[in-house]
Amino acid sequence: MDPKHTMAEHLRVMSAMILEMRSAGNDLTDEQQILAVIRSLPDPLWKDIKIVLFHNERIKNFDDISRHLKLEAERVDANRSAALVAKAGQRNGRRSQHKG
Repeated sequence: MDPKHTMAEHLRVMSAMILEMRSAGNDLTDEQQILAVIRSLPDPLWKDIKIVLFHNERIKNFDDISRHLKLEAERVDANRSAALVAKAGQRNGRRSQHKG
């Protein structure tokens, strides 16, 4: 996964690759598609979620894995945004304490 890409962009690329393989006569099973997507995720950021996804029996096809990854990416982005806001608030709080 290219770190500059969003999860939605990455999943579009993966979907296109799966379609290209199908048109070339190499039709991947649902399990192969799921494993390819999981393996394409970068280890440092997605290591724990890869394990969870790999063992999730409710993920049956590409649409399922896509849905899970989009939701997880949204959760990660929301947490990152909240952390940045909290960090900015801490810096502003320190400044006001030093002024008075």
